Amino acid sequence: MSPVTFGQILILFYVTMDEWLYFKEDMNDGFIYLNLVNLA
Repeated sequence: MSPVTFGQILILFYVTMDEWLYFKEDMNDGFIYLNLVNLA
């Protein structure tokens, strides 16, 4: 596995976890955020 690919996976994992924790902290804001992303 190349360093670039590994770095991209780490970034993707970090972003996913960050959004998941935000989603868990406030479900209502999470759903609104997801809806805005889907409409974008």
